Amino acid sequence: MDITISVSNDIAIYVDDMNGITIDECRRISQAIEECLDREKEDFSLEVSSPGLTNPFRVKEQYLKNIGKLVEIVYVDGEKIIATLKAVSDNTITVETATPKKEGNKKVVVTEIFDIERINIKTVKSVIDFK
Repeated sequence: MDITISVSNDIAIYVDDMNGITIDECRRISQAIEECLDREKEDFSLEVSSPGLTNPFRVKEQYLKNIGKLVEIVYVDGEKIIATLKAVSDNTITVETATPKKEGNKKVVVTEIFDIERINIKTVKSVIDFK
């Protein structure tokens, strides 16, 4: 779960789990939170949703659900790579890249598996592949 609250009291809560999240589950969470807040004391807006397919990962469950899938990683310095997410830990992610190279008259794909420290990552998001 990830929660953001703006200075104008716009509350956004993103929830996810390994099986995804339904609209009914979002509604139940929203109602439970609204019961704890008092609109008479403070005006606010409340949005409860899943993080979305095209948005950067915000919760750990998104990383876990995408193990074995292609992701776009943007480093803090702006460099981008597309890789297959292999593993996730608290401090690193493990990815595999596949780079086509030409050796003589043949084309070969060179794969590399490596860890990236999460402090060096700006964003990670799913790559939607229509193949």
